[in-house]
Amino acid sequence: MNIAGVLGIGLVGAFLAITVRASRPELGLAVGLATGCVIFTIMLPELSSFLAEIESLSKASGVEFSRFAVMIKIIGVAYITQFSAEVIKDSGENAIAKKVEFAGKVMILVMTIPILKELILVVLSTLSVV
Repeated sequence: MNIAGVLGIGLVGAFLAITVRASRPELGLAVGLATGCVIFTIMLPELSSFLAEIESLSKASGVEFSRFAVMIKIIGVAYITQFSAEVIKDSGENAIAKKVEFAGKVMILVMTIPILKELILVVLSTLSVV
């Protein structure tokens, strides 16, 4: 599906959420969440093709896929955290949303440790050779 279709689903979902929220506020959040899940599900094939291209690029360049995988996981954590925080904000719980965002940032920081470790080892090996 192209971006126009996703935007259309988003607009229809927003209209339904606003309409339903006027009479039944608790269902407005459910409509918004369902719309988000439908959009996420529609985008899964696109993500799959992206991962296949990254794997192909990894093989062609001779760089281990595990190095790309860490970066992809970090990006995934960022997107999922943002999506979750926005849903929580939509429910009116801004304080909880901030905690979820903080937790996502901490997870990203933890996930960068292998990259930082490898970078430090490369720097140290370069310095010892000179």
